[in-house]
This record gives sequence, structure tokens and C-alpha cells, in this order.
Amino acid sequence: MVKYIFILSILVSCTTAVVKLKSSKSVLPKAFYGDEIGSLEFQSKKNLMYITHRNQLFQKIKLQTVGFEVFELIDWNFDGYKDLSILKEIASGGTVYEIWNFNKEKKQFVYNEEISNNFIKVDTFQKQIIFYYRGGSGIESWSYYKYKNDKLVFDSEKVLESWIDQNTNVWKKTTISKKVGDKVIQEIDSVMI
Repeated sequence: MVKYIFILSILVSCTTAVVKLKSSKSVLPKAFYGDEIGSLEFQSKKNLMYITHRNQLFQKIKLQTVGFEVFELIDWNFDGYKDLSILKEIASGGTVYEIWNFNKEKKQFVYNEEISNNFIKVDTFQKQIIFYYRGGSGIESWSYYKYKNDKLVFDSEKVLESWIDQNTNVWKKTTISKKVGDKVIQEIDSVMI
């Protein structure tokens, strides 16, 4: 078991670059964006991200998050290019980022409204994004999405619900939804504990 955890941590650390800012100005390690672009450098100052190429300004991004401390390079859309991720919030179910996907045609980072500002995780093994929701102690859900033809599409979802009925019995309900072709199939299982 320990071997697998160690291997997983190595694989995960290879897919992201994380920097905790010690001041208002910090530089990420260079990331390579193909032969036509080469390496880019990322530098932050207040609520702006400056991206440079060979000491020339490549792109300037105005951030919604002021006073952020961590940014990462993660390939969110699994196209082989690292995307810019600004950490906004960390909670038990996931992490909230502002995300800019690298667009190889435009040769720019483009803000991704679909996945920004949600509790999400990236699953690099299944090549999917996991959206997490928790409504107090009574409901939690994990929604799994994959990129197909550069579009984020629903793949499956797991919803756990619990409640106490009028006789003080505790109930748990699990709903699994899966996309099969053009349809979504649901399996529902309720049990009294």
C-alpha cells in the first residue's frame, strides 16, 4: 500500500508546479508551450499576472483574486499544455481556482468560466474533472466531467443523502447517474440504518 501512495505522489507532483508566494512578486518555474512558443515565465504583482517570453511581455492577466498566495500550472483540459490556476479557496471537498486554459491557436491563456470558482479536483488518470458539492451534513455530490472535442461534457455523478424520518430512523440514499450514449441512467439505493 505504501508503495502505491509514494508512486501516486510522484505522478501528481510531476503534473503540477506549485509556488507559495513569499512577497507580492514571485516567479514560477518555466513551462514549455511547444516549439513555436518555447518556455514562458509567470510573475505576479498585486492582482496582475505577467507572463513573459524571452523577457518580452507575452500576456497580462487581471485576476479576480486579490492577495492570492498560491498559483499552479495544471493541464485541466488534458490537451498537453499547462493551464494557469490561481488558488482561491481550500475546503474538505476540494479546491476553488480561477483557471485560464492555454489556447494553442490564439497562443494566449483564456479564462475558463465553466470550471473556475467551483470546488473541483483534477483526475489525471481518468482524465476528468470532479465537481464537489456539500449541502450541510445531509447531502454531498461528486459530478464527473470529461473533455470531448474541447468541450466539457457530463460523464457521471454520485449523490449521497441522509435524513431522519418521523420515527427517528436514519436513512441513507445513494444515487448514481451515468451517461450511456445520449441518455443518463440512474441507479438509486436507499437503506435504513
